[in-house]
Amino acid sequence: WEGHNGPWSVSDSFESVQELPKGWRVDHERGMTSWERGAISNSLGYGPNNTAWPSGNEGMAINLNGGYSSNVYTHLVSPIYQIPLGSTARLTFNHWICTEAAWDGGTIFTSVDDGITWQHFGDNISGFYERLSQVNTNSPFHGRGIFDGSTVTNGCGTGNNNHTFNRISGDISNLAGNDVKIRFSFFSDPYVEADGWYIDDAGIEIDRFQTTGTWMS
Repeated sequence: WEGHNGPWSVSDSFESVQELPKGWRVDHERGMTSWERGAISNSLGYGPNNTAWPSGNEGMAINLNGGYSSNVYTHLVSPIYQIPLGSTARLTFNHWICTEAAWDGGTIFTSVDDGITWQHFGDNISGFYERLSQVNTNSPFHGRGIFDGSTVTNGCGTGNNNHTFNRISGDISNLAGNDVKIRFSFFSDPYVEADGWYIDDAGIEIDRFQTTGTWMS
C-alpha cells in the first residue's frame, strides 16, 4: 500500500500461533482427513520429499503424515483481504499437490460477501490450473479448472524423487474495490487416494497507484 508515510504491508504467520492465524479457518464437510497445520513428515513416503516448507517450519496440508482418505470435501478459508479500488492485485501461493489425476484435486474460490456466496477463480487465466475436471461428473469441481499433480515431471507419486513446491500466481484485479476471501477447496472420490495438497505463503499482492500525477524528466 502506497500511503503518506511510504509503502507498508501486513502479514500473519502459521509459525507464531498454536492454531490458525487470525481470520483463517477450516470448513470441513466430509471425509476422514482434512486441512492440518504443522511440519511436513514424509516418513510414510507421502508428500514433498525435502520435508521443508518454502518458508518457515509449518504450513497447511491435507493430512501431513500420510495420504488423504476417500470421500473428502474440505476447505481452507482465508481472512478478508481489502483490495483497494483502482489497484492491480495477484493471488499468490506456494504449493505441491498429488492426487488421483483428473478424478480428485484442489481448486480455488473467491467471495466478496464474507463467504455467503463463492465464485470459482482462475478459469479465465490461461495455464493457471493443470486441467479441466471432466471425467468425474459427481465432483463438485466438474467443469472447472483443478490442480491434481498431473503436470509434475515423472509423476507426483512416491517413485519420483523431485517433489518440490511451485509458486502459483493469478491476477485478481477484477475484484479491486472489494473485501475478498479466498477458499482452497479439496475433493476426493470413493476409490484411489494419493498424497494430498500442501500450501504455504498464501496471500494477495497488491499494487497501489495514485489516480493522478505529473511527469518528471
